[in-house]
Amino acid sequence: MYDIIAILIPIVLALCLLIAVRILADAGVRKRVTDTQSDADVARSILEAGRDKRKQVRLTWGVMGISVGLALVLVGWIGLGVNNPVTYGVISIMAGFGALLSMWLGRRL
Repeated sequence: MYDIIAILIPIVLALCLLIAVRILADAGVRKRVTDTQSDADVARSILEAGRDKRKQVRLTWGVMGISVGLALVLVGWIGLGVNNPVTYGVISIMAGFGALLSMWLGRRL
């Protein structure tokens, strides 16, 4: 049980860092758009483009979360430990499959 927690700690830390950077970047873009007092159509198009991008990002992170979660379940089911390099290989392969699946789903939707 503690082996899986040791694997999850860096993953959760990276996700939290990524979310914080994303929130700050979005806030900066919105602030610049409002500070420059751009045309309303330009501001609307920028925000709508950001909305589409956020939908794609949510899809990607959802698929990646599910695929890495499945990898962790598979690792626990097989009985691999933290010291076994196959564990990280399984997680990396599933993350790669998740990235490919999210790209495919993004094109289909």
